[in-house]
Amino acid sequence: MKEETIYILTVWDEAKSQFAISEYEKDTVEQQLEFGNKEFITFESIIGQKIYYKRDLVKAISFNEYVEALNEEDK
Repeated sequence: MKEETIYILTVWDEAKSQFAISEYEKDTVEQQLEFGNKEFITFESIIGQKIYYKRDLVKAISFNEYVEALNEEDK
């Protein structure tokens, strides 16, 4: 069974905020940016937190794949 990839979503508005999200939520946010709601960007973090951003206040969004180091030698 394939493990689901976790992404770190970074949002820049007046501050920089980071959230851990699933691959499904990453796809959802990408679709919202391209086709979705013109007023809000919404998503859910992997801990179940529902996040809403007023779209016109967001300056940038980035996605980075989360990679966990297995031990000190891997860091």
